[in-house]
Amino acid sequence: MSPKRYISDLNTERTTRLRVDRTRFFRNLRLTLAVLPLLGWALWLRPEFLGGSVDYIIVGGRSMLPTLRGGDLVIVERERVYQVGDVVAYHVPDGIFRGRRIIHRIVGGDPLDGFVLRGDNNAEDDLWYPRQANIEGKLWLRVPSAGLLVAFVRSPPVLAAVAGGFVFAFVMTSPGVQRPRLARPATWRDGGPSAREP
Repeated sequence: MSPKRYISDLNTERTTRLRVDRTRFFRNLRLTLAVLPLLGWALWLRPEFLGGSVDYIIVGGRSMLPTLRGGDLVIVERERVYQVGDVVAYHVPDGIFRGRRIIHRIVGGDPLDGFVLRGDNNAEDDLWYPRQANIEGKLWLRVPSAGLLVAFVRSPPVLAAVAGGFVFAFVMTSPGVQRPRLARPATWRDGGPSAREP
């Protein structure tokens, strides 16, 4: 084997190995970048119904202006103790609005007799006095206008489109489905219409 041929084969082998290593690196990087946000969500942002300590609320109305606006996405975290000044979300304990979620500020009361709450933009206190068990959590994070996006994504037409997309992708990637092949136009190399006559 000539030295030039040996060096050429060696370079080709190195180039192939570098390509494989680079491909493996980027595949692992993509996997890491996909897993890290999911891990962070599972540790710190998992909702209560999945065993986490936070809950998500889309603010509606103007009772908490200027602190919160309608359409904001609010994350509340359950605390052991709540005090005057905390913005909390609670379930209405009784009456016609029983079970409805409200997010207002604690302005008085205590955990045993019930807290007195009021919206920052309201002149009067709330009609209900929720106890510790009725409170979902304290305001932890506010994402302005993100609730509008969440409400849009949860709408039936969008959910139907996403489901249809998944079905289409599943059907198109199934091994039993034959996808039509596009005909390649003939070129002069194939002896097609543009072939040159000698």
